Amino acid sequence: MRSLMRTRLRLLTLACALVAAPVLAQDEASTFVFVVHGLRNDVGVVGGGIYADRDVWTHEGGQVATCHAPIHAGTARCVIRAPHPGTYAFAFLHDEDGDGRMRTDVFGLPQEGYGFGHDAHGGLGAPSFESAAYSLEAGQRLESVLNARYGLGL
Repeated sequence: MRSLMRTRLRLLTLACALVAAPVLAQDEASTFVFVVHGLRNDVGVVGGGIYADRDVWTHEGGQVATCHAPIHAGTARCVIRAPHPGTYAFAFLHDEDGDGRMRTDVFGLPQEGYGFGHDAHGGLGAPSFESAAYSLEAGQRLESVLNARYGLGL
């Protein structure tokens, strides 16, 4: 009987601790939603990533969080939960062949769709970190509509 009482008391104590503990609810998380339009087909996925550091901006593995979104009717919806509030730049790829990399031609020109936050353009390379970046506050849900580009996309 005492053992049963102790067990119930422990469970009650644990339940009270869980109720009282400050927990970041899912709707309080800082979240990006990137809606990508203008995809030329529904083949493959849109892979995207947010970067917190301009020194690794667009470098493979420099992302702090990523998404892989299916494509329907030329549109994909990439949802990324930021690890914490801050400033993040976004880049995406329409990975038609599923290899996780940008396919290029013999001259190095992109053969798959791509884009950046704020639809930023970078001429013959990626735009600056600052031009593709968003500031995200704690608990904020930020949605941005972007357009895919193919080729040079100038």
